[in-house]
Amino acid sequence: DIDPRVPFAVSALTLLATTAGLIAVERRLGDGGETAGAKAAPAGVEPRVVLFFAGSVLLALGFQVHFNLNSSGQYLRFAGPAALQVLMPVFWIGFNLLMFPGAALARRLGALPVMAGAAALGVAGMAAAGLAGNLPVLVAAQFVAGGAWGGALMAGFAGSMGFGHTGREGLMVGALSSLLAVAALLRIATAAAGAGAAADVLTWLPPGLWAIGGVAVLAAGRRAVPRVA
Repeated sequence: DIDPRVPFAVSALTLLATTAGLIAVERRLGDGGETAGAKAAPAGVEPRVVLFFAGSVLLALGFQVHFNLNSSGQYLRFAGPAALQVLMPVFWIGFNLLMFPGAALARRLGALPVMAGAAALGVAGMAAAGLAGNLPVLVAAQFVAGGAWGGALMAGFAGSMGFGHTGREGLMVGALSSLLAVAALLRIATAAAGAGAAADVLTWLPPGLWAIGGVAVLAAGRRAVPRVA
């Protein structure tokens, strides 16, 4: 009998307090000066970093809309409601199976190329899910979309650490995590606004967001980003 907004707010405030505490500790430890061999962090924000984060939030929002707003309706075209408990996890099976190869490829090929490649794969998977004419094709498409999100997410965290290699790793990773949370909030707001009525728009919104996000990430990778071991 608890309002569902209460635990959501408590968890958000707990994360905020934890992050603020870690930032305070990091600054206190940094007061003694730079460690040996450390480079000073450049002032300002580079345009490629902005492109990277813009692409990341578009990918995150596309994933949120695809899985949380579109997937159940796509499955219900071919299966009954009771089957959703078996079918909905297919996305996350793909996510878990492909996230580790995605991380390995990011170390080998570079984070941003892998992230952009995963975005292209996700566009194909989400578009195929929207066009699927039968359940097996839809299941395969959902698996591919989930795997693409797993690869993109792991490469995204590697890329954020690469951008922060001058001592701002925590800041960059924290910023990416915050953007993922913003995407979740935007999806919740979209659902609360009754966007389910615009089913045709929602079907093609995720692949569109992923296409634009992939281009943004690709543009951010024109200059090499340090690889994370």
